[in-house]
Amino acid sequence: PLKKVAIIGAGVSGIETASAFKRVGGFDIHIFERRDTPGGVWVYDETSTTVPLFPGSAPEVVNPPLKRPDGPFPVTVPRNQQRRYTSSPLYENLQANIP
Repeated sequence: PLKKVAIIGAGVSGIETASAFKRVGGFDIHIFERRDTPGGVWVYDETSTTVPLFPGSAPEVVNPPLKRPDGPFPVTVPRNQQRRYTSSPLYENLQANIP
């Protein structure tokens, strides 16, 4: 019997994971990728939005530690509103030696 496997993301890790399942055999593999092209962060996307990062402009603490609550658990924590830097960190003219 085939076992179904869902792999989220067709970046390097997702593709390598799919390859490992294929080598083992017996798996029905489905890869889900939000973009039209596999490759993850290695795919340049000129339409992606970025937050400019200049020397000295990075926040001192990217994700500040949460304070321990005084009340009983479970505790609801507010969603972090900090913008992430990019969804495609590659540069237009960057080249790799990978086919």
